[in-house]
Amino acid sequence: MNLNPIYKNEIILSGRSRQMPVLITIFNIVLFTAAMLSFHIILLTAGNNGTSPYFEMPTFYFVMLTVQICMMAVFVPPTAGGSIAGERERKTLDILLASGLPPARIIAGKWLSSVSLAILMLISGIPMFALTLLYGGIHLSDVWGSALYTAFFVLILGAVGVFCSTCFKRTTSAIIAAYGLILVMNVGTFILTFVLAAVDILTSTISLPGTLMSFVLLLNPAVTYGLILDDTMIARMGLRSTMESIGILPVLTEHWVFLSILAQALLMILLLLWAGRRLNPLKGKNQ
Repeated sequence: MNLNPIYKNEIILSGRSRQMPVLITIFNIVLFTAAMLSFHIILLTAGNNGTSPYFEMPTFYFVMLTVQICMMAVFVPPTAGGSIAGERERKTLDILLASGLPPARIIAGKWLSSVSLAILMLISGIPMFALTLLYGGIHLSDVWGSALYTAFFVLILGAVGVFCSTCFKRTTSAIIAAYGLILVMNVGTFILTFVLAAVDILTSTISLPGTLMSFVLLLNPAVTYGLILDDTMIARMGLRSTMESIGILPVLTEHWVFLSILAQALLMILLLLWAGRRLNPLKGKNQ
């Protein structure tokens, strides 16, 4: 197996540093603290109300998963944002480009190395999610499904960070841009959806705004996350019916999780390809 040399070198360097065990320890401490606090509140509430903790375990699952995803959203963009911009600041990017490696392999190696530690952190936190199975209410398949989507979300964050890192010369600017692009994906698409819904109401047309809203929200990881949670909740939040009420096509909401993951995967691939093109020193020239 021909391992990407950039990825291999980055993994060796990170494995020798003390940063990896420290970050994994901090991640699990935060996750454990959130788990114990929410678990204590759930048991206390169930005891006061005379109800079974079974009905509150989806809430515990929601808290755990939300804390984990938020930590990934904070951790991954700075790591990926400094991948290429950091090479520029250290004056080593020209040496890297002169090594004979295609820009696509350099981007792939930087992308994989920027998400590897985050994936390792997710794996280390999976046993913590076993607490959600203590009283029932959550299936093991739900735990594994959420872990897989969180890993997929980490890959998207890494792709956004690496892309922004090729667009800016400074690491700080790349990190800020990465956070901004992630915010646009999760919040900006909501705002655009509300604008399209208002257009739908004012013009009394459903086809065009409804179709645009569908494709805009397919790129929103927060909606996918919400629907994954909605499928695991004992009392459904009604997110699908809410989406349909504002004009989202019902045929899409039925298979939304699969379609949104597919759309986000295509966006991730496009960002990586675009990053490779931007890194190519021969772009726009006769090769």
